[in-house]
Amino acid sequence: MWQVNAGNNGHCPVDHWWDHSHYQSGSGIYWFVDTYGEIIDGTLYRYGQAWLKWCLTCKGAYVNAGRGVCPNNGDGHTPSAETYLLEATYTSVNWRYAHQTGWRLCNKCHGLFFIDNGVDRTHCPAGNHHEELWSNGQPIQCLPRYGPPPSR
Repeated sequence: MWQVNAGNNGHCPVDHWWDHSHYQSGSGIYWFVDTYGEIIDGTLYRYGQAWLKWCLTCKGAYVNAGRGVCPNNGDGHTPSAETYLLEATYTSVNWRYAHQTGWRLCNKCHGLFFIDNGVDRTHCPAGNHHEELWSNGQPIQCLPRYGPPPSR
């Protein structure tokens, strides 16, 4: 997953013959909530854990547990100032917005990737395919919010 409104298309680990840019074709719209949470009907809600950052170099979403592996920076991801809440299946809430399942965290690069097309179709900047991060015998399934965010 990468940030589309970040000044350029970042650096994708897929080796296109023409460039390394990310492309939007065939993708949906996703959004995250920052650590401040959101106010719904006068109540502050913070679902999930404050783990996600955007890499300023590759524009990818990654877990802020070290710098991980960035496809464009040998020193790892360059963290954004903002931190976002990681919403996952272990969070038992009544979701107000639509979420999409099938997103996982990679144990090698710390990036957020989509597994429902098959792990063999993913491309990890740490080499080969992404590797799911597991906790308590279960893969950590991330739930990015799907569709345009509400207007403020």
